[in-house]
Amino acid sequence: MKKNSQETGLLTSIHVLGKKLYYWDNGQDSDVCVLMLHGLGGNHEGLLPIAQHITCRVVIPDLPGYGLSDELEEHSLENYTESLFALCKQLSLNNVIVFGHSLGSAIALMLAKELQENAKGTILLNPVPKLKKAMQLTLKAMFKASVKISDKKTYAFIHGKPYDVATYAIHQSKPSMDYLKSYVRSQQANEYSVNAWRDSAKAVDACDQYVLARSLKIPVMVIHGKQDKMISDKTAEAFTNAFVHGEMRILKDTGHFSHMEASKEVAGLVNAFAQQIRSRFSLYPKD
Repeated sequence: MKKNSQETGLLTSIHVLGKKLYYWDNGQDSDVCVLMLHGLGGNHEGLLPIAQHITCRVVIPDLPGYGLSDELEEHSLENYTESLFALCKQLSLNNVIVFGHSLGSAIALMLAKELQENAKGTILLNPVPKLKKAMQLTLKAMFKASVKISDKKTYAFIHGKPYDVATYAIHQSKPSMDYLKSYVRSQQANEYSVNAWRDSAKAVDACDQYVLARSLKIPVMVIHGKQDKMISDKTAEAFTNAFVHGEMRILKDTGHFSHMEASKEVAGLVNAFAQQIRSRFSLYPKD
């Protein structure tokens, strides 16, 4: 099944390991491919503002249980990785740069390791290798409530006053951003499985991403929003230093939604990183 998803690409569904998986593809014929993985509660649409400015092939799946993609029996990082590895194989994706935002960053690390020599680099946007204590308590409360993050009663339970998703987003990012509020409210209406949200969040919280970081030998770029309330500057720097070939880029005016707050700037970093990969592995752009 194929249908238009903005003018620059197609939203397509295929069967991967017996499940229907949707992905957006800009269809470019290029020497490298950026596989972009969205964060918790999102879907491919949240990464389109970046994808529109990337100058090579971009593929963005709706992770299983999110967007239009089918649920898995168990939403573990290993199962996500297996599904995405199969997607890469079915689409014959070569010279892959695995890009992950937040939750997607943990999956990106596992997938890059699984892809072996076919993964040429990894970009982690607003990764959360270790949550601040307050966020850990918030997640545990949400797990106990077993409801979607958008449920206002959950926010009343956690914060003692009504919160909507936009308020939560602004708390994690810089204030007074109407378009960010609009985006997050649109995400609130998205379809996603409560089980997928809860189980994948638990899996990321339990994952030792530092072990994964030390196992990767390919170039890794960590993009950190200085206003991100979910992870401290110190933790972001320590995480970057765990990689053999890690580099860190700091966006001083963004929080946890850098892909919406500074999409062109993030896309510029992705394009520059792709050029570094071309040079490192002697790849050449197609005419």
